[in-house]
Amino acid sequence: MKFTKVLAKTNRYALYTAYEDVFFYDELHKIEIWRRTMFGEAACGFISASTDWAIVGGEYLLLWKNNQLKEFNKPELCWCHCIRQTDTNEVELLIDPWSKHAAIWKFNSAAETFEKLRDFKKYLNKPYTDTVVW
Repeated sequence: MKFTKVLAKTNRYALYTAYEDVFFYDELHKIEIWRRTMFGEAACGFISASTDWAIVGGEYLLLWKNNQLKEFNKPELCWCHCIRQTDTNEVELLIDPWSKHAAIWKFNSAAETFEKLRDFKKYLNKPYTDTVVW
C-alpha cells in the first residue's frame, strides 16, 4: 500500500494520507482498519499513547474511538491545520489560521467535547506556510 504522508504513528498503529484518502493502519498485522475520503488532503492527525483513540484534521475532524468513526463537521472546526497533545485525553486543535474561523480549540476525547480557547488571527491575510507558530 502506497501512502504519501504519515500523520501520526505509534508502535502499533499509523495514520496515513494519500491524496484525498486518510487511512488508519495496523502496522503489526499489516491491515487497514478504516479509510475515509476528505476533500483535499488531511492535514494532521494524532493517536493516543494508549492507542484507544485517534483524531484526524482536514476538511472536517474525524474521531476514532471504541472502534467507531465519528465525524465533526461544524464550520468553526473545519480545516484543522495542526494538533498537539496537552493531556492524556486532550489535544489542542489549530483551526485554519488563514480564515475568519482561525482559532485554537481544546478537544477532550473522554467527554468528546470541544472548547474554544482563543481566536488565532496571526496569519489572517498572510500567505500560506506549512509551519505555523502557535
